[in-house]
Amino acid sequence: MTKFTKEQLIEQAKTRMEANRYLLTRLPPELATAKEVAMNLAVDEIALAALTGGMEQEPVAWVSDKDKCDHDVFERGITACVLAISKHEAETICRGFSAATGCKVDWHFVGGRVHIKALRAAPQLPQPAVVPPEATAHDARMAVGFNRYMQAGYIDGWNACRAAMLKGGRDVE
Repeated sequence: MTKFTKEQLIEQAKTRMEANRYLLTRLPPELATAKEVAMNLAVDEIALAALTGGMEQEPVAWVSDKDKCDHDVFERGITACVLAISKHEAETICRGFSAATGCKVDWHFVGGRVHIKALRAAPQLPQPAVVPPEATAHDARMAVGFNRYMQAGYIDGWNACRAAMLKGGRDVE
């Protein structure tokens, strides 16, 4: 029998909760599947509370696996978007936006959500904004693999950040 550490079980419960919350936003509430997802979410919440002794709190500022958001981006960057996505999706989106736009892009968690910020390099001449194309199913498959929920989160996150860039820092609804 395989044994798991407490930290692995906590991380699994959090991942499942995130996926189930996402599903609940996509499924009509009257479907039996939505009710099953809601029940799975409740079970995972109870499991997480049991594993953490009910003392779990959302992080105030948790940053990427480098344990440090780029200081310049953190201090001077503008918010591209705030999303409820995984660390892996955040890293993938940041790499893609950075490659597509030439901006320094990084992220950190604030209140349990991924806060993506971008900082343009000081231009020598005025330049038009470079906005990457909308994400497609193929892009998502290449970035996060074949998990359709991860793909949906990736596409939603990418396109939300793209919309924020098109809005030029104004509020995006």
